Amino acid sequence: TASLIGTLPRSAPASADAPTIRGDLPSGSAFARVLAVAFVAAAGLTAPWPYIVSYYPSIGGLSSAIVPFVFALGGIVGVGATLAVTSFLGRHTVGTVAVGLGLTVLSWTAYAIGSPAGAVTGQILQSAGWAVIAAGLLHWAMRHTPWRTEVGASVYTVAINSGAAVGPLLGALVVATWGIGVLPYVSLGAMLVALAIVATVRPASRHELSLPRAFHVALRRALDLQRAREAWIRRTTST
Repeated sequence: TASLIGTLPRSAPASADAPTIRGDLPSGSAFARVLAVAFVAAAGLTAPWPYIVSYYPSIGGLSSAIVPFVFALGGIVGVGATLAVTSFLGRHTVGTVAVGLGLTVLSWTAYAIGSPAGAVTGQILQSAGWAVIAAGLLHWAMRHTPWRTEVGASVYTVAINSGAAVGPLLGALVVATWGIGVLPYVSLGAMLVALAIVATVRPASRHELSLPRAFHVALRRALDLQRAREAWIRRTTST
């Protein structure tokens, strides 16, 4: 992450020629919050992944023959959730991520039941929840990135992939110590932590995010124009 920030080019504030080259609400602290949510959520999601195929028959009680169909069902649900959530992202960015995390909390709760119905329900809720989280987090990150959008996207990708790398390591430790049946509780805890981070977002920040990007870009242009006019008046008055 540090190398990306140090080597990729920076940009000046957005202008008429490049209004979306950086976030319309640039904030290092807000961007760091998004990265924290992405890391924790990705770690919680991926902790059981290396063992999920074994989980279904051993804990969930599903026949191994239908596991591929359960995965296919999850994929269909994920695509549908992604398409359904796009119209809400602009005005409800933080709420969208919170809803996605809430769905994953319910999914790991269903997994923890240890029944066929719980396993199928967990897969459906997890697929829908992660699709919503992924769409919401990326949009949220790009609104707050304090650098060029390609730098922000790169740093965000590093954070979420780091979480995805840590998750299986955590899962391996849990399985070796307590067994595969504990994994849903670990993921549930991680999602609750991510949800708690989201819950601390200030109402004022939520309101700013609810306004369209075009509004903030137009406001920045108006402020730049006002500052330029004031500078011109000071120069002409002094002469």
